[in-house]
Parts: sequence; C-alpha cells; structure tokens
Amino acid sequence: MTYELNIIAAEDDLVSANSMKRILEEKKCKIEVVSTGEELLQKLTSEHDLVLLDLELPGMDGLEVAKKIRENNSVPIVALTAHQEKETVQLARQIGINGFLTKPLSPHKCTLLLNDFKSKRK
Repeated sequence: MTYELNIIAAEDDLVSANSMKRILEEKKCKIEVVSTGEELLQKLTSEHDLVLLDLELPGMDGLEVAKKIRENNSVPIVALTAHQEKETVQLARQIGINGFLTKPLSPHKCTLLLNDFKSKRK
C-alpha cells in the first residue's frame, strides 16, 4: 500500500490513540502511535513527515518533547490538546510547534489538518 504521509504520534490515552490511528489510516496515512514522549524521541526518524504530540503526556510532557525534537529536527509538529490556553499556545509556538488539534479528534478535523499540511508541502 502506498501511504500519503508517514506520521508518528504520542498519545497516552488508549481510546484516543486507537481512534486517531483508525481515522488516519482511513486517510491513507501510515501512523505509529506511542504512549510516551521518551518513546517518540527514540522512534522519530527522518522518514516521518509529521509528529502529532499530546501536550499532557506522563513523564516528559509534550512541550519538553517538542523542545528536544527542535534541537535537531524540523519535522512539522502538531499539538494534540483538550484545551488551548493562550499562554500554552504562545509557548508552544515559541518552541516550534506548528499547529494545534483539539481533542477529541474527528475525521473532519483530521482531513482539514492533512489537507493543510499537504498544501504546504508542495
């Protein structure tokens, strides 16, 4: 099967992770979901087109993970969050997070994200 995008995601909630995986696979994306920021950092490669990152991970939170990614990688990062406080959004943008998706994810939100991402890649 040919995939349109190779995505890695960090999401510790199993229900959210399974839902995200199902939705993105239906959109012809290859998606690997891990449950911690540390695991994402270990598995992230230059083959990944996009990172989806829960901001409220156990252990190393999403903002710390994004900082680590930005030390040596320019892969686009989209934060997954249940709420978007203004201060968190500003800090996330300063760190280098490129966008935000509010949870729960829906097929419509994912379609908008993927279309936006694909148009910027061209």
